[in-house]
Amino acid sequence: MAEEEPHPLDRIIDDEEPRIRCLEYLCEQMLAGRSVEELQTELIDSGWSADDAEELCEKARQQTRHERGVVIQADVLQNSRRNFRLGWTGGWMLAFLSFASLRRLIFAVRSMRQLTRRRRA
Repeated sequence: MAEEEPHPLDRIIDDEEPRIRCLEYLCEQMLAGRSVEELQTELIDSGWSADDAEELCEKARQQTRHERGVVIQADVLQNSRRNFRLGWTGGWMLAFLSFASLRRLIFAVRSMRQLTRRRRA
């Protein structure tokens, strides 16, 4: 009997669990005040590759952004866009009010012109 060749999927190594645990650890450490560079060096010294250490530290930095009180441009833009959209939720009603205000302004300017013409005459 010939020895069975192992299935190709049996050779896959699941490294997701160590990554998840490492990411949780990095988040805790960043919230405790440690720097990204310090944590990257620690990961490389403990056996992680430089690319993996950089990727994990970047993910942890992004995940802890709000807890650390960091505000980025994307957050500000998202809030501004949301507020702008909420300001125009009146739709046609706002358009009608804007048109009515413009009409009143035109009549007010016309009335002022007529008054100034009468005074000159």
